[in-house]
Amino acid sequence: MTTQDQSAPELIHVAQGEGDTRWVFRDHYTFKAEKQDTGGAFGLLEVILYPGSGAPPHTHHGEDEAFYLIEGSLELRWEGRVETAGPGSFVFLPRGKAHTYSVIGDTPVKMLAWYTPGGTEGYFKKLGISAANGEPRPPAEQFEIDAQTASKVALEFDVIR
Repeated sequence: MTTQDQSAPELIHVAQGEGDTRWVFRDHYTFKAEKQDTGGAFGLLEVILYPGSGAPPHTHHGEDEAFYLIEGSLELRWEGRVETAGPGSFVFLPRGKAHTYSVIGDTPVKMLAWYTPGGTEGYFKKLGISAANGEPRPPAEQFEIDAQTASKVALEFDVIR
């Protein structure tokens, strides 16, 4: 899944169940396409957010973020607005707009997350712990460690919390 020329990506096919998988905070991320795979155009992640999960208020300055929800529901907040997104919903969050989201209810959210241009997916990769070969979810103490380093890593990827 690599490209030889950043400006001319190769065909990419990442089958169901394939892709680098990581535990990020309490959630499961599968990297379907990364910046280096798409000539910088976008990053695409398959994400499972578990009940009680979400993102603290943050702003992406260099890229847009979009979600397509497959299962579960999210509450989204930005610029004084609150909306609920459920299965089949598409959400576009333009760069420069502070936003947050959280899982609603007891059902995990399964969604696709796009970042354009690509690069922000590196934030999740850097914070993540391998979930390859069915590695179990890390202990709660690991989430505290991740939360302590997340702000530092966010600066590296131009995401302000």
